[in-house]
This record gives sequence, structure tokens and C-alpha cells, in this order.
Amino acid sequence: MPERPISAFALVLIGGAIILITSVLVLAEYFTGRVRVIDVLNPTIPPFIRDNIGNMEIGIIGSIFGILVIVGSILIVTGNIANIRGGAIEALFFAILSLFIVAGGFFLGFLLAFVGTIMALLWKPPS
Repeated sequence: MPERPISAFALVLIGGAIILITSVLVLAEYFTGRVRVIDVLNPTIPPFIRDNIGNMEIGIIGSIFGILVIVGSILIVTGNIANIRGGAIEALFFAILSLFIVAGGFFLGFLLAFVGTIMALLWKPPS
């Protein structure tokens, strides 16, 4: 068994990057009007969020969630058992929240982050 949960780190990192890229595409659509990502995401955003905040806010909040998932992945790879658990819980929390804002990075980012955080939570250090 490896000394650090590298595969969990990689999955959470890729999931956070996909969430971040989706959010940046929403921001690019807001500022340029050329990218049509929000039309794909609108059906997945709950009505109480879609009616109360605009595309720029959706992009900014989604970017923050993506960055925080990436920070959680960095905590997972440290090797300290407390940081691994804390980073996994943080990444899982913000990946779930990203489902409501940017559809979890077209759901693929959420799924990768979810599987990675479960792997990190189940990881045991070598004896």
C-alpha cells in the first residue's frame, strides 16, 4: 500500500479542475457572449438559485468551489492522516455544493471528486 493516497489525490484534483473549467466557461460566456455553456447548465440549476443570481455570480461561486476542491486534493496528498481526512471531507462538501451551482462540472467533476474523496477516507496508512 502506498505511503500516501496518490490515486485519490489525482481523482479529486481532476474533478476540481473540471469544476473550475466549467465555472470559467460560464464566466467567459458572461463577458464575451460567445460560449454557450449556461444553456446546457440551466436545466440542472435549481430554480431558487437560477432565479436569484446571475451568470456572473454562478461563475464566481463555481470557481471558488472548484478552487476549494483542488485545495482539498492538496491536503489529501500531504500524507498526514488528519489532513487526508480533513481534505477529503472539504473536497466532498464543496463538490456536493458545486452540483447546485455549475452541475458539478457537467457531473463528471463531481463524480471524480466523489470517488476520490471516498478513496481518501477509506485509505489506511501502511503499518
